[in-house]
This record gives sequence, C-alpha cells and structure tokens, in this order.
Amino acid sequence: MQNPLLSLLFLSCFAFSVSHASTGDEAVAKHREGKFEEAEQIAKQACENNDAKGCFYLGFKLQQESKPEESNKYYEKACGLNFAVGCLSLANNYRQGLGVNRDPEVSIRFYQRACDLGETLACSHLRK
Repeated sequence: MQNPLLSLLFLSCFAFSVSHASTGDEAVAKHREGKFEEAEQIAKQACENNDAKGCFYLGFKLQQESKPEESNKYYEKACGLNFAVGCLSLANNYRQGLGVNRDPEVSIRFYQRACDLGETLACSHLRK
C-alpha cells in the first residue's frame, strides 16, 4: 500500500521543479539586465532541458564570440526543437561556410525547414 502523503510530497516536488526550470526567456531577460554570466548559465540549463530558445541563445553568443563551429551545435539543437531562427542561422552558416564546409544544398535544406516553421526570411532565401 502506498503512503498517500509520500505520493503528495513527491508530486509537489516534481511540480515545483518543472515550474522553476530555467528557460531561454529567462536567459534573454538576464542578458537585457546586463547579467551576461547569469544569462549564459540559465541558457545552458534551459538548453539541457530542451528549451530551444536557450540553445539558440548559446549559439548566438558563441557566434558573436567568433566561435561558429561551437555555435552551430546549438543552432542545430534549436532547429531540431522546431525553433525556426535556429534553422535560419544554421542555413546562413552553411551558405557562408561559417564553422562548417560551405554547402549550398545543406543550406537550402535548413532554409526550407525554417520556412516550414514560419520564418519568412528563410522563405525569401529560397526564392532567390
């Protein structure tokens, strides 16, 4: 027989941890406050928890630091989590050869994915 109080305690702890998981939105908010290190830590935790915006934030930060190879890993994860701007950024990097070998075919694939997810800028790249 299960102890109902123990079950209630477990569910309460689980609900608390889920509701207080770090998100990419929190990382962006900390960044806007100028708390860059805190923003990065929050984004890392968010990305580990499959928060696409957290992954994108890390990719963008690394690209700004001239680390495109590392940034592409985060863009790819964000894209895989259906974050259109992650797909767009990856497409741009494949088009330009930033952190990857230049590959127009792969670039088009990522532009198409971003377009399918509603990113109109990616759609315009496909029309060129």
